[in-house]
Amino acid sequence: MSMERVPTCELPDLVIRLGHQIRNPLATIQSGIQLVQVLTQPAGEVAECLASALGEVARIETMLRDAQRLVRLTVEAAVPVMLAEAARRAADTLQRSAPTKPDVNLDGPPQLRVNTDPELLHAALGELLARAAHVTPAGRTVYLRWSEHGTDRAALEVEDPGPCPPSGDPERALRGLMATWPGSGLGLCLAERACTLLGGHLDWSRLDPQGCCFRITLPRG
Repeated sequence: MSMERVPTCELPDLVIRLGHQIRNPLATIQSGIQLVQVLTQPAGEVAECLASALGEVARIETMLRDAQRLVRLTVEAAVPVMLAEAARRAADTLQRSAPTKPDVNLDGPPQLRVNTDPELLHAALGELLARAAHVTPAGRTVYLRWSEHGTDRAALEVEDPGPCPPSGDPERALRGLMATWPGSGLGLCLAERACTLLGGHLDWSRLDPQGCCFRITLPRG
């Protein structure tokens, strides 16, 4: 009897396949709830319960999408990137896509350049700006700055005036940060993973009296 080796199940493939499998029953649950809403026209607590269930279905969908995005992150190619252009692109994307659109103040040397993957950098900046838009009160400004960081690195900082957890116990602070993210809460993991793949890292600090600052540090290349 001949035997065949079972292919190795890599974690990214597992997450992607799991997402596909979960989406089918989720779609059935969503359709069933919507059918009940149409046929019965519920009111009061019943209507609230059904709406809440649909909200949870949407939240699970968002978590699956972001988990699949997370495991798909890869470095495609490192090319010269002007940080001023990367910052403008991220700010423009925020203005087109975010439900709330705070003013974004851009500041940094116009000719500062790094060799990096522009799409991964855009993904990291996009997540940080999405959080900033989510927590920034109306009429307040988000700051996106870039600068040299030592002799061989560059830094980009996203600073917002929204709520920020204390930066004491690392695990507790991490849970607090993820709770301030819109959507699935995996945006912080997406940003950190993108920075790591770029050969850099992501740091954060609490501002006084309120606010958060996230710093992406990248090799100049």
